[in-house]
Amino acid sequence: MVFNRKRPGHVEKCQIIEYENLQMVYDEHVRRLEDSEKDVGKMYGRYITRGKLDQPAAILLAKTEMEAARLILKHRATAKVDKKNPYLFATPANAAEQFFRAGKALSDFSAEMGFPNKNLTATKLRKHLATVTCTLNKEKQVQVSDFIGHAFNIHQNIYIDNDQHPKIY
Repeated sequence: MVFNRKRPGHVEKCQIIEYENLQMVYDEHVRRLEDSEKDVGKMYGRYITRGKLDQPAAILLAKTEMEAARLILKHRATAKVDKKNPYLFATPANAAEQFFRAGKALSDFSAEMGFPNKNLTATKLRKHLATVTCTLNKEKQVQVSDFIGHAFNIHQNIYIDNDQHPKIY
C-alpha cells in the first residue's frame, strides 16, 4: 500500500487468485518504457485486483514483496488461516475479520516506528504522490493519476495550479 499509494481496500481485499495472475512488468509493458526505465521494470511484478466501484486496480510488487507474499501463502496453515479464506492477507480462522485492515496496519506501523506524525494515512500518501508528480509532463501525470485511481481532471485541478507549481498540503 505504501509503495503503490493505493487505497487500503485495494490491497487488503486482494484475493489469492488475483495475486496468482501476477505478471512481470517488463514482459508486459517493455514497449512503453524508456531505455533508462527498462532495467528498473525488470524488478517488478503486477497484478490486477478489484478497486473502488469494482474498477480494476493494478498493484505493483517489487521482488522482495513478491517473496513476502510467497511466504504468507506458504505459512497460511501455520497461522491457522481457514483454507476457504480467499484473501492474500487473511486473518486466522477465529478472527472477527477475514483479512487484515491495511489502514490500521499503516497506523500501527507509523506509531511503532515513532514517526512524528501519528496521523499518517493512505490518503495522505496518495496526496503526496500526486503533489510530487505534478512537475511531470502531462502524459506521465495521466499515467500516475490512472495508476493511483484519480480522475485526471480532478488530479490536475487539485494538485496542480495554473502556474504548474505544486500546491503544498
